[in-house]
Amino acid sequence: LRAAPPWYYIHHGVGTDFTIPGSEGLLSEFDRIIGAPIFNGIYAKGSNVFCAIPSLHCSYPVVVLMTAFRVRNKWAIGGFAIWAFGTWFAAVYSQHHYMIDVILGILCALLAGWLITVFNRTEWYQSFKRMIIKELSA
Repeated sequence: LRAAPPWYYIHHGVGTDFTIPGSEGLLSEFDRIIGAPIFNGIYAKGSNVFCAIPSLHCSYPVVVLMTAFRVRNKWAIGGFAIWAFGTWFAAVYSQHHYMIDVILGILCALLAGWLITVFNRTEWYQSFKRMIIKELSA
């Protein structure tokens, strides 16, 4: 899917101009406070402005959080939950994503986790795993 982030519509309106470089959105405030163009330097080099949906960097913390739940480590669950909520908040606050982008990114991670769980239970995968373990132990 192609969707422009909020900062694009704020600065350029509804049209689609593929020559416009990326923008740091509200992260420019951080650059202003510290007096260095850190985020401007990063986002200005972006190759594709129109890839806001779904937010994959909002789905990555979900993948790690699912792993923490799987190993049942309460400290990891707490830490990764804070990271996930921080990432989701920052994505919307910095004008890089809409809420729907974040929600779809979370759903993508949950769907991927579910599909992997289903796949791991298939007889084909189990026999393949046994064959690999047998080969490695020989």
